[in-house]
Amino acid sequence: MDPIWGNVVLIIVILISFYLAFIRPNQVRDRKRRELLDALMVGDKVVTVGGLYGEIVKLTGDVAILKIAERVEVTIVRSAVKYLVDGEGLKKKH
Repeated sequence: MDPIWGNVVLIIVILISFYLAFIRPNQVRDRKRRELLDALMVGDKVVTVGGLYGEIVKLTGDVAILKIAERVEVTIVRSAVKYLVDGEGLKKKH
């Protein structure tokens, strides 16, 4: 085998390893996040990226109204939701 082919094979192996180690996991994580945001519904309890716990009371396109206390509602963008929580404030598996 010609030495140049060994180098070509090595470069291909490095590129595949880079893809599997860095690019693919990010794609999977991004897809799961997109699915989470698309599945949000009124009544879901969520935590925002800013750390606010609340319940979604209204969804309109990319905007959500979050009830964080009695008579206290804030408007957030849908992408500000970090994860869903259950009734005890624990992170739900999704």
